[in-house]
Amino acid sequence: MKRAVSIVVTLALLAWLASDARWKMVGDAFDRVTPAAFVAVAVALFVTYVLRALRVCDEFRGEVNGRFGACLRVILIHNAMINV
Repeated sequence: MKRAVSIVVTLALLAWLASDARWKMVGDAFDRVTPAAFVAVAVALFVTYVLRALRVCDEFRGEVNGRFGACLRVILIHNAMINV
């Protein structure tokens, strides 16, 4: 019963959000983003993930034993779980 209520509330909120007429403004804003700006932001975001992974590797130097890929994977999974 609890799950059904949460699904109904979620669908109602999505319908309310989709019915807003301001979506055209959002689309127009995304149209103004140049490919170069998008690439620059994507690279900067990836660099922050790499820097975080380096910081974790440095902090847990004894336990990690230089496995940067594992640290990067933990950072990426952690961020995905928080943002979803």
